[in-house]
Amino acid sequence: HTSDQIRMLYAESLTNAGEALSAIAEYEKIGEGHGELAGRALLASADLYDAAGRRSEGLIGYYKVLAVYESDTGTDLAAEALFRISNVYDKTGDTEKSRNAAADLMNKYPNSRGARELAARAAGQ
Repeated sequence: HTSDQIRMLYAESLTNAGEALSAIAEYEKIGEGHGELAGRALLASADLYDAAGRRSEGLIGYYKVLAVYESDTGTDLAAEALFRISNVYDKTGDTEKSRNAAADLMNKYPNSRGARELAARAAGQ
């Protein structure tokens, strides 16, 4: 949808300008729709929360993407959400939850970018 694409560009511009809260609001409006763009917007919103240290809100966003797009085989959104969930838990020191999310990612989406990155990290340790 063209207006959502324009909103996405606007939200990205807000992000680049350091206006995280305004960007989050725009991303969340786009995320109310469905489809890949809406999912990408929700991921971007969750990323901004995480970057601001608001990890609980970031996790909520990632889990929402996972719940909505888990059965959507046409996108990599669920795999991307699981990868980011694993990373957030890793940053917060919750090793068990990080490993569980990583295992889910490897089992459900073994060919995803996140699974390849986790495998490369594990091989490098």
